[in-house]
Amino acid sequence: MKFINKNKIAFACVFGLLGLFECFLGKKMFKPTLFIVGFILSFVIVMALIFALLIKQDSPEWASWVTVGVSACVGLACGYLAVKFEKTGLFMIGAWLGSIIGLMVYQAGLSHLDTGYEQVPFPLHFNLSFIRTVFLYFF
Repeated sequence: MKFINKNKIAFACVFGLLGLFECFLGKKMFKPTLFIVGFILSFVIVMALIFALLIKQDSPEWASWVTVGVSACVGLACGYLAVKFEKTGLFMIGAWLGSIIGLMVYQAGLSHLDTGYEQVPFPLHFNLSFIRTVFLYFF
């Protein structure tokens, strides 16, 4: 977590520029959009998994940079696969959008409910991701 907080400006700039590209040119440049979505989705998932499971708080900084490198390589491979197999890329876009919608619904009101069940976000995100993915895949 220290690594991400220490380099938050770099992460914000990179993802902000990618977001602007997607906002204004996403539909016109369909294949680059598929690549970017496949790259970002797999990059974030792999980085989160490695940081959660393997990297400890007292790990050296080079381990964090290796994690970023490994995540980038996996992201490049998944981005290529998203372009090569367009249905897979559309599946990734649907999963990503479903997760974003799930986060918005949770933050808008469900986070304030006292249900006694603390794991509300995961099933909500999973279900909305799945619904959005199926919808995007067939329509």
